[in-house]
Amino acid sequence: MHTACTPQGVARDELWIQTKFCPYAGQDPDNLPYAWPAPLEQQVAESVATSLANLRTSYLDCLLLHSPLPTHAETMRVWRAMEARVASGEVRTLGVSNFYDEALFGRLCDEATVKPSVLQNRFYAVFGYDVGLREACAARGMRYQSFWTLTGNPDKLGAAPVARAAAAHACTAEQVWLSFAMALGVTPLTGTTSDVHMREDQAAAELRLSAGEVDEMRQLIWRDWLVLKPGAGPCP
Repeated sequence: MHTACTPQGVARDELWIQTKFCPYAGQDPDNLPYAWPAPLEQQVAESVATSLANLRTSYLDCLLLHSPLPTHAETMRVWRAMEARVASGEVRTLGVSNFYDEALFGRLCDEATVKPSVLQNRFYAVFGYDVGLREACAARGMRYQSFWTLTGNPDKLGAAPVARAAAAHACTAEQVWLSFAMALGVTPLTGTTSDVHMREDQAAAELRLSAGEVDEMRQLIWRDWLVLKPGAGPCP
């Protein structure tokens, strides 16, 4: 998409194109987007160039660091290389993904010159729905994006508060859960090849749960958070 519009006639500035730089440990060694072995800075530059070519665009709206590297020093080397891609105009904004340690996340944010604008994590019980990290994002003016929003929460999709809300709004449990996530300030990421599911996911953005419904579902995830953080106090 080096031209102003896609072949379907959608203007480039109406699209949000986001991708990731993934360190070698998380890559398919038979399909690397950069040379290996190579300095981290070269890996980032080549990965971005590959993404731009594959996505047929001259810039990325957001580039995420897929996950922390083994050491903080290596993580910051990659981050500085990503900042250089912002300076070059190839990337507009930066973000991080798979950061579940609040101290590690805060340290990167504090040391970054180009501050991350996005944190993208799994939204499920294993990490207590990132209550603390979502609060940190709100305090820093960052967007929290969720993945595994549906597939990671089969028990919540079958929970009584979700079922009651689905019946009350004549919609699916999946739509209720996506709407609930958005009510918390979460931007849920979904992917599907089903036209029906795609329309349902889009319709979830228009669903308005009541304050009481949201509170009932918030209590569900707060209980999971207390397992990780005993004594955290009542659900806000």
